[in-house]
Amino acid sequence: LAGRSPSQGLLRFSHSAKNTGNFTMGAGHSRRNHSSTNETAQRATEVQHTNQPLQAPSPYNHVQRQQYYPHQVQHHTTTPVYPPHPMYPSYNTHPAPHSYEPPAQPEQTQKTSTIRNDVNLKKKTLEVHEDPAKPNHLALSFSFDAAAPCSISVFFNANENVQDSCRLTQQSGAIPGPRVHFKKGLGQVFKLDSAYSLDLSTVPQKDLLATGPERFPVIVRLETIKKEGNEEREFSQPPGGPLPKWVQAQTTYATLVKGEDGKYIVRVLKQKIWVDGTSYELQEIYGIEGSAGGTGAAGDDTGKECVICMSEARDTTVLPCRHMCMCSGCAKLLRHQT
Repeated sequence: LAGRSPSQGLLRFSHSAKNTGNFTMGAGHSRRNHSSTNETAQRATEVQHTNQPLQAPSPYNHVQRQQYYPHQVQHHTTTPVYPPHPMYPSYNTHPAPHSYEPPAQPEQTQKTSTIRNDVNLKKKTLEVHEDPAKPNHLALSFSFDAAAPCSISVFFNANENVQDSCRLTQQSGAIPGPRVHFKKGLGQVFKLDSAYSLDLSTVPQKDLLATGPERFPVIVRLETIKKEGNEEREFSQPPGGPLPKWVQAQTTYATLVKGEDGKYIVRVLKQKIWVDGTSYELQEIYGIEGSAGGTGAAGDDTGKECVICMSEARDTTVLPCRHMCMCSGCAKLLRHQT
């Protein structure tokens, strides 16, 4: 291209001069670029050859990139680590993991069944004392409740065979005393006959103070017959025999402890009931004495209120600690909140 400059000089532009901003002037005029004419022509020729259409790049190849740029390949299976900030070096450079909260599980409830116990020995009333009619003999007494006619049997230094329907047998083949029958009633008192009291001279002291897996120094069994329709049934087994399904029984297991004065004291170890051919071990409920259904003094409501609302009577037991400490309304709210 050629043209006139303001100073009437001839200007010659090349393609390379257009791209690079360099130009040459005609003869007799000043030159603004420091390259020679041959270099300018050579550049113009190179530009003409490079004006060919460019080929499209090949598809991106991860393998080839990894071969030539192994330091730039990042595996997304690992957690990236960021360098610490110069102003906050103690800031955690790892990204915070995504917290996942599992969905709330639905409330699980277990259905319970109520078992009626028609006989109950009050274990706090069980005691032994010296028989006034026979020296060196121990007599036994306790208080019990019976919602139906029942019978009572006492065993000393006896074994229990759980596999044979809770069969009881005394050591050395001794025969236990007969069943003592009682009518229906609450707060009844049982006193062992002197004829069947424990002779301390016939039993080693170690057997009276020690217990085994199925051997106990003192066992008391209360039995009652379940009525089904008009059918009349009687005890067909001797005292301590295998318990049939139509008999409901409560068995108390105890040991003897010698006090500081040399006298024996009875200590209850456990109680079990037999209902419909199944044996259940009874667990004590703490606080039932001061509850609405307890045996506290009449008209005394002190300590019977719920520990949450402090107004309603407590009638609900918490498991597994077995504390009767709240009313049914507060127990229902607490169960749904937790």
